[in-house]
Amino acid sequence: MFKRMWSLMLALTMVLAGCGQEAITAENIVTKIREGQANTNDVHAVMRVDYSSDQATGFIKAEVWSSKTGNKDADGNEIKAFRAKILDANDANMVGVEVVSDGTQGWLYEPAENKVYVGTAAELSQSQMGQPDQEQGQGGRGRMDQTAMLGQLQSVVEKGLDALTITILGEEKVAGFDTYKVSIAPKADTQQQLPIDLLVDINVWLEDSNWMPVKFVLDAKDMGNVSFAAETLEVNKGIDKAVFSAQPPAGAEVVKIADMIKEMEQAAPTTDLTLDQAKTQAGFSLLAPSETLGTNLSDVQLLKLAKATTVIQTYAGADLEWTLVQAKGDDPDAKIERGGTQVTVRGVQGTLIEGRGNVGVVLTWQEADVTFVITGNIDGEQATKIAESLK
Repeated sequence: MFKRMWSLMLALTMVLAGCGQEAITAENIVTKIREGQANTNDVHAVMRVDYSSDQATGFIKAEVWSSKTGNKDADGNEIKAFRAKILDANDANMVGVEVVSDGTQGWLYEPAENKVYVGTAAELSQSQMGQPDQEQGQGGRGRMDQTAMLGQLQSVVEKGLDALTITILGEEKVAGFDTYKVSIAPKADTQQQLPIDLLVDINVWLEDSNWMPVKFVLDAKDMGNVSFAAETLEVNKGIDKAVFSAQPPAGAEVVKIADMIKEMEQAAPTTDLTLDQAKTQAGFSLLAPSETLGTNLSDVQLLKLAKATTVIQTYAGADLEWTLVQAKGDDPDAKIERGGTQVTVRGVQGTLIEGRGNVGVVLTWQEADVTFVITGNIDGEQATKIAESLK
């Protein structure tokens, strides 16, 4: 879950990078993203991220370099060289973790295990390594998916929704920077039409020369919060290419990412099925809802792990999308460790975690050795109706 929040944070960095003093509206956000991308060639920063969610709480302080390579991928997106090193963290094993990519090849070094993972930039992305992921709490593995967020924002714009309230609150001094403080929040009457990632309140502080965020605080109520603060920030100052061609530490055990991906795929294959096929193959009594809130079943996936079997049903409609997860065994991704409100679901105790305006929920409970999770851009009452209709 926290991976989605982190993705939003990085996407909003892109959103706001090109903003000026003119009024910002939902209609011109995507334009501002593109302007920011076009005008920013390289960034060097030291930043600290503090995070809290149902999965994990902690902080990371890292030095980050990013620079356009001048090349584009098959979809026309800018290819960037990237380097980051964790300078400090609440988890001592994360200190010294470093990732380097020249846009073509890359590696990630984990000093606690003295292992270096090497491969192409695409393999780094596919394996979800090389970028912080608080959802897992340790190891610093995860993906910041700005493209997905851009697509979601574009979808909002294309629907003609003035879904976001964006307000310039004033000017403040932050960490030595002159900044404009901006508030971003979804409007109450359009919350159910937004993807769950956007159901948050955000305050952003933009430095007034390059319009880069030097601080922001993201609040998703029970789902967690993130605060981001840049301690130093340099934009378009030029970065030596040698920064992105650094070699991993000598003496570390080398692991090929391609081999690791192959092993992961063999160990935990995901199968797309019909609901009837999933019921046959699950190995436990798989339930389905009679209450779907007017949505239709769009996808069913079966995932077999060493200690668990998980079935994911996704339902989608014009304005709603939600997911029902059923996991038998020990699937850590289906567990909620803390937070939320204790509720009664199907005669047992469960946990309800609600997002902004009580829209955007995670409802979880356990029956015997099967864990159930309902999540989506719905409210707690709707999630409970779905749960009670399971047969």
